[in-house]
Amino acid sequence: MKAGFNSYNEAERLAALREYQILDTEPEEAYDNLARLAAFICGTSIALVNLIAEDRQWFKAKLGLEVSEMPRNVGLSYLCLERRDIVVVPDTLADEKLAANPVVTDYPHVRFYAGVPLITPKGDIVGTLCVIDQTPRELNQKQMDALQALSRQVISQMELRRNLAEVSRFAEELKQTETELKRQHLRSQLFSEITLKIRESLQLPEILQTTVTEVQKLLQADRVLIFRLHADGSGTVVQEAVLPGWPVVLGKNILDPCFKESYIEKYRQGRVSAIVDIEHANIQACHREFLQQFGVKANLVVPILIRDGIWGLLVAHQCAAPRHWSSFELELLQQLANQIGIALSQAQMLEQETRQRQELLRSNAELEQFAYVASHDLQEPLRMVTSYLQLLERKYKTQLDSNAEQFINYAVDGARRMQTLINDLLNYSRVSTRGQPFEQVDCQVIFDRAIANLKVAIEECGGAITHDPLPVLRADPTQLAQVLQNLIGNAIKFRGQQPPKIHVGAVRKGGEAGEAGGAGEELLTQHGLNAPLPLTALSTQHSEWLFSVRDNGIGLEAQYAERIFVIFQRLHGRSQYPGTGIGLAICKKIIERHGGCIWVESEPGQGSTFYFTIPDRAEQSATFLEATAPFTRGSGY
Repeated sequence: MKAGFNSYNEAERLAALREYQILDTEPEEAYDNLARLAAFICGTSIALVNLIAEDRQWFKAKLGLEVSEMPRNVGLSYLCLERRDIVVVPDTLADEKLAANPVVTDYPHVRFYAGVPLITPKGDIVGTLCVIDQTPRELNQKQMDALQALSRQVISQMELRRNLAEVSRFAEELKQTETELKRQHLRSQLFSEITLKIRESLQLPEILQTTVTEVQKLLQADRVLIFRLHADGSGTVVQEAVLPGWPVVLGKNILDPCFKESYIEKYRQGRVSAIVDIEHANIQACHREFLQQFGVKANLVVPILIRDGIWGLLVAHQCAAPRHWSSFELELLQQLANQIGIALSQAQMLEQETRQRQELLRSNAELEQFAYVASHDLQEPLRMVTSYLQLLERKYKTQLDSNAEQFINYAVDGARRMQTLINDLLNYSRVSTRGQPFEQVDCQVIFDRAIANLKVAIEECGGAITHDPLPVLRADPTQLAQVLQNLIGNAIKFRGQQPPKIHVGAVRKGGEAGEAGGAGEELLTQHGLNAPLPLTALSTQHSEWLFSVRDNGIGLEAQYAERIFVIFQRLHGRSQYPGTGIGLAICKKIIERHGGCIWVESEPGQGSTFYFTIPDRAEQSATFLEATAPFTRGSGY
């Protein structure tokens, strides 16, 4: 009977019952015992654990009843569904409607009925626990309470059964997952070994031999080989791992008569060939004969691709019998072919890099020679020109007119500027080649040294220079002092109408990029450093110090912010602001040698703030940067 339930509730109830997956299962002692206990407590001859499906009532446990199920439209359990509560019928014949029910008029001739709904934890009724007798009777309150308690035990048992089934399914899934993880572990192990060999050495024969040997073991294939493909479709087997008893093809030049340009193009596009049975495969007869001469009954072929196109093929052969290739095996060979392609590309890059390094060494040698010539052969003639011009001025001063004196002054000034330019060029070229090893440096000492060198200029302009507490870090002390001196000197040189006010700041930034946007950003704000940092300044994975040199000078337009760090780039004429235009280029090269970066934030008439960073990872930075110094020497910026 479905009276009293709308389709939505009935659908939910049936779904809840299906979740237990209990219908039509074998008898279980736990449910049988609950039925016996219910009959004993109530003194009846029949007891049922009754589950109500869509069109039938199925008895998970039964006592005193011969049938295992009944149609849903007979019996009295529909009363429990309607009332959602315990139902007790002392005598079915006392109710005209119940007296006509088939279970009353026919087997099992019910005169007494008591049923309790089986309600799930979510509130769905999936059946009843009922006791039945052929004679009228009454139940006291204790018996009804006990019957309800037993109904809850039935639900608990069903929940336990479902949980155990879920645990069993989970265990099976876990077993499958474990099997897959083992396979993945073997694959990862192989990848790790090949990747390690690639990192340790770019000896291609060793890498390729490891690949074929380990793949042959992992796939249990009869033969695994690497085929170096030539432009005409022929090729050479450059590495092979083959079981005893099968033909050895290592070192052989092979030409498959069916391997035409169309095949090469397909492999170039990433085609993979997996043949289960050579004998019955849909391939050309000439190709079948070609494979059979090497005893091949099944094969798996993946291309080895590099940047310029296809290099060769990674091939697995089964010679003893046909073989179905799994997706795992296919993916394994594809990924290994990718690793081989990477190794080949890296080997080519290493060869190219070696040639470039040799060229760079030659270029650096020429730069060193230039520095020697500039420091000796060029400066000596300049000193001679300057000395003789000054001697000419002193000896013939009374005999020269005003124009001659002016010409001599121009010549002396030009020679001096030429000498200054040569010295600055030497300083620029020697940033990398003549830099000192990094050491622990107290930046307060460096700052004091820079101020001492600028003492006269500071006193003449009446400048005020302040600074934050300065850190101790690893750096080249001479070069770091040169950076501070150049930046402070520029702030003095490019001052406005007011006496210069210069502040040197230092803020430590944490190892994660996000820290610069949190606490670090607050510190920056405290020092007036509100401008956003460039991406390069935020992307480091190590802690670093952010230095700033802020002034109240003439400033500059944003469009020139990068140009001023290029060698010989000037924004003002020499008559207005003297200099060679190399100072900031030297600063940039020094900071980059230290693993940092330098930039400027400025507006015309609003002063400028020069920022630069120095990593705070002492030993690592020094080692890495010193090791890479040959690649930056003489490169020019």
